[in-house]
Amino acid sequence: VMTNQSFSIPIIFSQTRNKKELLALATQLNLEDLLLYGLQKDNPAAWKAAWLVSHLMKKNDAKVSPHLEKIIAAIPQKKDGHQRQLLIVIDAMDLNEVQEGKLFQHCICLWTDIHKIPSTRITAFQTLCKITKNYPELIKEIELYTGEYYTETLSPGIEKSFHRSKKSLKF
Repeated sequence: VMTNQSFSIPIIFSQTRNKKELLALATQLNLEDLLLYGLQKDNPAAWKAAWLVSHLMKKNDAKVSPHLEKIIAAIPQKKDGHQRQLLIVIDAMDLNEVQEGKLFQHCICLWTDIHKIPSTRITAFQTLCKITKNYPELIKEIELYTGEYYTETLSPGIEKSFHRSKKSLKF
């Protein structure tokens, strides 16, 4: 029998190596604690916590809702892969107008930074497309950032995803 201490988040991340094992152990953890761990600054395992949250949470999870402002505010301070994981968490949630506005600005910054990893950029672009479903007037703003300059650094697979998402905008 494992003690509660052996289920601490830092210990699990320091000792667990594979996805299946991590997901099994994570069911013992408090989702909110895991989420807050995933928002910590200068914690190399924080992105893993965000990844785990995205796998364990439900759509519009009541445990995630109170932390949406913190999650959105944390995006610019994180590294590429961590940003992507936070966007994936947010994607499962319904946001209010203010939250969508902040998220939109962050996603414009992520998408237009051609030095970011393509998987983070395309996740940001897909988030932008989703937001325009509520605010079609933003489509024109996104259109400014869909030229070759922004797509030439994408891999063929991610470029395909980009074109699929871009089609949904109907410029």
